[in-house]
Amino acid sequence: MQDVQGDALPSFQISTDQVPGPEALAAFRQSVQDVFALTCLGEADDYRLDLVAWHLGTLMIGRFGSSALAFDRDAALVAASGLDHLLVQLYVAGGFAGVAADRPVTVTPGDIVIFDLAHGLHTQASDFTNISVLVPRAFFAPLHIDVSRLHGLVLPATGALAA
Repeated sequence: MQDVQGDALPSFQISTDQVPGPEALAAFRQSVQDVFALTCLGEADDYRLDLVAWHLGTLMIGRFGSSALAFDRDAALVAASGLDHLLVQLYVAGGFAGVAADRPVTVTPGDIVIFDLAHGLHTQASDFTNISVLVPRAFFAPLHIDVSRLHGLVLPATGALAA
């Protein structure tokens, strides 16, 4: 795990090219503990991760490449985290199936998915690479839309919006 500082944007990296799988998984769990609880779906010793994320004030953007994982955001985590953000993800490779609140969600390569972190979710991802952007809900206030309705929305790779 590496923190990049100085004149560059605040960022961090975790890669199994530098640390063993179990250590990378533990560091990843810690870095996203306010967003998700993670469960490795394979052997921890075989776990692979290549993560780089940048903090842009109240925004976060990252590129995540990981072995198969389950992501859980239950009611207790929603309440404890205090996050008032939307998570927008472009799946470059791999995908997942799961549930966002009570909405079934399936994502495949090229799809974009939106999660409102004021709600719960459970997904099981295959090996994947995604680009994720964490955006404060306040950014959407000028639009006067109910962004909670976007929770679990998938913009398919074949659609005009995802293109």
